Amino acid sequence: MFDPTPVGSASLACVYQAILKNGTKVVVKVRRPGVRDLFMADLQVLDWMSGLAEFLTIIRPGFTQKLRVELREVLMEELDFRREGRFQDIFRRNAKKAGMEVFYRAESLF
Repeated sequence: MFDPTPVGSASLACVYQAILKNGTKVVVKVRRPGVRDLFMADLQVLDWMSGLAEFLTIIRPGFTQKLRVELREVLMEELDFRREGRFQDIFRRNAKKAGMEVFYRAESLF
């Protein structure tokens, strides 16, 4: 069962509280519909504009290529929630080894 009111939201996703069938309380991050397509359209516009600027010699040819590649990679990483989950697991394990209490129990979220 999902609570329809998000507990957090950003440009990419919203976070909701939910209860699994077994009674476990969780939070779920849900990507906004169509956000990948919007990113890809924005990146195409950026490619076109930088290509035009290079063609018109406003900037030297190839100057923006590395920037555009890195921006594309970063934006695609932001959309990869599995990758984000893996990094959260690594962080949680490292924090636990270091004796740090950085996470709240699910009971405090509901």
